[in-house]
Formats: sequence, C-alpha cells, structure tokens
Amino acid sequence: MIIVREETKPPVPRDDALQRAAESAIIPGLGQFRQGRYVAAIAQFGTVVAYLVGAGALGGHRAMMFALLWNVWSIVDAARHGKPHSEPVDPVGE
Repeated sequence: MIIVREETKPPVPRDDALQRAAESAIIPGLGQFRQGRYVAAIAQFGTVVAYLVGAGALGGHRAMMFALLWNVWSIVDAARHGKPHSEPVDPVGE
C-alpha cells in the first residue's frame, strides 16, 4: 500500500481574506489584483462590465443578474485565495 500525503494549503488569515473580499465587493477584480493575480482580476472586472453594458444596452434583467452572481463569485474567489503574491510563500510549509 502506498500512502500519499495530501498537500493542504495553510488556512487563509481571516483579516486578509475579509479585506480581499471587501475590495472585490467594491470593485470586482480588485481583490484579485491586489493579490497579484492580474489575469483573474481582468477577467472578473471585464466580465461584470460586459454584463452591465449588455444589460444597459439591451435592457435585460437576466444580464444584470449574471453580473451580480459573477460579482459574488469574485468576492468568494478573492477571499479563498487570501494573501497577495508579494508576501513570501514558504513552499515547504514550515
């Protein structure tokens, strides 16, 4: 039998997670941007803007709902990833 040690992430500090979530709640993608995840930040911000522009141009409530749901996902995503990349990461976990 081979025992595989599952690698787990250390828990995200609560204050940092809440700060990143709050940033993404204000501006979708801001939390990801501050974490150094620039592609994710552009995707989060761009998608919400596209849905809002589409809703404004077409008058669709469905697009507004998708923008709201995407913004909620942006908040959750930013909170789950926690610390910004500028902080040193210990790959060994010690």
